[in-house]
Amino acid sequence: RQTAGLGACVWDCARVFCGLLARLPEIDDACGRFVPARGLGRPPRVLDLGTGTGVVGIACWLRGASVVCADRDAACCTLARDNAAPYVDSTSATERPAHEMSVVEHAWGSPADDATLLRQHDQDPPRAFDVVVASDCLYDASALPALLATLLRVTDGDSVVYIVYKRRRDDRERPFFDELATHFDTVAFATRDDATTTPDDLWCTTPGLHLCRATGKKESESRCAVRRPCEPGE
Repeated sequence: RQTAGLGACVWDCARVFCGLLARLPEIDDACGRFVPARGLGRPPRVLDLGTGTGVVGIACWLRGASVVCADRDAACCTLARDNAAPYVDSTSATERPAHEMSVVEHAWGSPADDATLLRQHDQDPPRAFDVVVASDCLYDASALPALLATLLRVTDGDSVVYIVYKRRRDDRERPFFDELATHFDTVAFATRDDATTTPDDLWCTTPGLHLCRATGKKESESRCAVRRPCEPGE
């Protein structure tokens, strides 16, 4: 769909995250689905920021999460809804745990739009997301402060944030992660060298991709240590 521009492509970051999804600690190895959130027996709430085609959100939904896909581009939102519809419409409520899927037009950094995300699926009062995914969202340095503002509004101390990105320019990406680390107890990175993969695994064959996992959102502004991606050649 040309009207959706770059968002109409399934980029390598999304493909890699979907391939790694089953290995994440939030997934139950026995059944391949998300572990019930916060010990309450309910499906976790997952937010897919910058959803584009919706492929990351759809992959999470298929593994039992209640998913909100968000994108600032209305054409991308339409595309994501169209892509999700065959899966959602063909699965009856009796064949799966009750989990929902919605697509919302959303601008990073907008308090009103962030509040709309938190209220999705009739959340009253609004409730933070259990997992937030931002796939290939770091390419525009001017948008990163707004992305961080949204991440902080839609998470709490029990949330997990995943940022999968292609390393392009350290001078643009490192300040973002340094700031992220002032708000989360743990900000850890993995590269393809850290993962157990098969030789034909996309994570193994696509260079320059990194996965960041942030946990333990905190109120204090004290800086915590960040384990950076390896330098080229290390």
